[in-house]
Amino acid sequence: AEVGTNVMVLGKKIGKVGEIDLDYTEPKPIRMKLLLREKVPFKRDYRFLETEELITRNPFASGMAKPSVPESPIPIFTDDDLYAFMQVTEGKGPRERRDRAIIRLLLDTGIRVGELCRLRTGDVDFGQRLVLVTGKASHSRTVPFNAKCGTELRRWLMVRPRITSDALFTAATIKSCKIIL
Repeated sequence: AEVGTNVMVLGKKIGKVGEIDLDYTEPKPIRMKLLLREKVPFKRDYRFLETEELITRNPFASGMAKPSVPESPIPIFTDDDLYAFMQVTEGKGPRERRDRAIIRLLLDTGIRVGELCRLRTGDVDFGQRLVLVTGKASHSRTVPFNAKCGTELRRWLMVRPRITSDALFTAATIKSCKIIL
């Protein structure tokens, strides 16, 4: 894909190739489940106030119904979205190979982004097609990946800058060799 080409995700234009800010996250709306959790301390406080006869009526004692929490579906990438991701990373340059390996590994294994950032070069076993992932609370598990993912990882490792860090994914060029964490 050429610089300036529109990039669409889930039917929305998210930017142009070469201009996408991957650090941007939209503010999260307040979720109903969070509000329901906040109700518990109020129940306890009102019970205390009623026991101490500081109030005459506890609004929570009358069996206030919990509001229903509607299920919010998780957006799923369409085949066109996945195709667009892979098109953006076409090329033989270090950045394209790194980004393609990252996308392929995330899609094939389902690991979290934080787990991906903690991967080291020694965590990948190409022979058995497994990657050792360290997740939340330092729990480790092995996750399989397919042959295409293995090919993309090998292609990235062939052009990966030769630096002292053993992080699997680093900056794509030696000029700006910062470790992505």
